[in-house]
Parts: sequence; structure tokens; C-alpha cells
Amino acid sequence: MNTKTKAYIAIATVCLVWGTTYLAMRAGVRHMPGLMLAAIRNSVCGVMVVSWFLIRGHRLPDLKTLGRLAIISLFLLGIGNGFMTWGEQTVPSGLASVLAALNPLCIAFFSILLMPGTKVNYKVIVGLFLGLAGITIIFYPQLIHPEYKGFAFGVMLIVLAVIGWSSGSVLISRKPFDMNVFYAAGWEFLFGGLELVIISILTGHTIPLTKVPVISWLSIVYLIVAGSLIGFNAYQYALKNLPATQASIYAYINPVVALILGWAVLHEHLNWYIFFGSLITLVGVYLVQLSYRRAKKKLEQRSMYEKILQENKDRWNRLMTKWKLKV
Repeated sequence: MNTKTKAYIAIATVCLVWGTTYLAMRAGVRHMPGLMLAAIRNSVCGVMVVSWFLIRGHRLPDLKTLGRLAIISLFLLGIGNGFMTWGEQTVPSGLASVLAALNPLCIAFFSILLMPGTKVNYKVIVGLFLGLAGITIIFYPQLIHPEYKGFAFGVMLIVLAVIGWSSGSVLISRKPFDMNVFYAAGWEFLFGGLELVIISILTGHTIPLTKVPVISWLSIVYLIVAGSLIGFNAYQYALKNLPATQASIYAYINPVVALILGWAVLHEHLNWYIFFGSLITLVGVYLVQLSYRRAKKKLEQRSMYEKILQENKDRWNRLMTKWKLKV
């Protein structure tokens, strides 16, 4: 099995597994602060993964690499995972997953900004408009007549989480770590967990561990095993071997899984606003991704053409040098 096939299997795993984590987070934060749940989840997972690699003889990364891991973990886990979990205290799991579907759109946006020569065309503009229009349709009834206290604040936290996660994904995709991808993920878990511990304490989002109920501990265990050890590591592997926009395809499937589970298990409300708004949002995200992929392909073709020209010129120069000539 080649690397690309493994990467596709990894992203398929992410598509299914991460759709269930919204339900687990929602169940867990009903009885404890979301930031604290995320801090415990990532810290425990980080200790487990890093310890396993150190026992197997892996060396500690150098200070420069550790610093970069800490920064990326702040975007991916401190802001991305932490704020998402915090936001689910007041936002139903299905709606949270729909907001998270904006992640590919944000990844494409950041990628376009960071990739020289990529131009914004009408598909990007239409896609952005549809994405925002779909989100407006979904959340309009709730924002006007909120069913949950603190709903608007929760939505804001999840939007910030999406921005943090997407920017961190682009940073990894542009310059992958020169180390075992799972070992790197372990350090990100550890740094992200420690960062969330600090944020939880500073914001007062903590309770005594003895007051954490069984359902929340079960949620944490599931999130560690399924969401982190399996899902996150699979996502890291996909990011290293696939373009960031292609690896983010999971965001199209996660909302479907999360909406169905939220409705079936937690009896979360579904209506036509959510259905049509989700459909419009996903179409918008698709248009942006499609435009970005074509722009990137053209840029790669141009770069390849320029490379071939330069190689031919160098080859010609070497040949002419033998005859004391040079072009």
C-alpha cells in the first residue's frame, strides 16, 4: 500500500470518527467546563504519546522544533480544540459541526493569501458569499430567539476555533516537521494541553476533579482514544501527504454525522433552516476549494514549465562550454 493510499484511508477515518466527537464533547461539557475538558484530554493524550516514543528511543526535538510545535499547538489545540469544546457548552453539537464546516473555506483563504501568484476569481467570491449566507440562514432563528443561554458567545468561540484550526493546518502543510508525524502530534497534544491548563486557570473554568461525573470522564476517554489518538494522528498523517484543502474534506462529512447523532442521541432540534443552510454552506465551501485547487494546479504547471526551461538552458550551456561558447 503506497503513501497516498494510506493518506486517503487516514482522511476517511477522520471523516467518520470526528463526526462522533461533537456528540462526545457536548455530552461531557454538560457537567464540566469545556476548557477544562479539553485541557485534560490533550494533556493526558500528550503524555501517553510522547512517553511511548521516548521509551522506544526517540530523541527530544531541538529547541527550535519544540518552539514551533508549541506555536502550532496553540492554533490547532489551544484555540482550535479548546474554543470548540468551550463553545459547545451553549451551542448544540450539530450546529457546532456545521460551523466547523467553514474550516476548508478558511484553509483555502489562508492558502491563497500565503501562495504567491494565486488570484481570487468569481468562484471564490461566490463561494464566500454562499458560505456566509448559509450560516446566516442556520443561525438566524437562534440569534434572534436563542434557545440556549450564551448562544451568541458560543458561536463566536467556535468561529475563533475554526480560524485557529485552519491557520494551524496551513502552517503544518506549508512546512511539515522533519520528524515522525505521530511523535510530532504527541508534542502538540502535550503543549496544547499545558496551554489549555493555563487558559482554564486564568479564566476560572475549572472544578475539582472529584466533582467531574462519570459521563464526563467517559467522554474524555472516548475523545482521547477516538478523537486524538486515532482521529488527530490520522489528520496529521493526511496533512503531511495531501494538500491542506484535500485533507480538509472531512468537514463535509462531519456535519452530517454530528447532526444525525445529535438528533438521535441528544434530541437536538432539526429544522428546514438547518437543512437548507447547511446545504448552501457546503456548496459555498466546495466552490472555494474547487477554485483554489485549479489555481494551485496552474501555478504548479507554470513552475514545472519554468523548471524545465531552466534545466534545458543549463544543459545547453554545459554543452556549449565544451566549445568555449555560452548562451
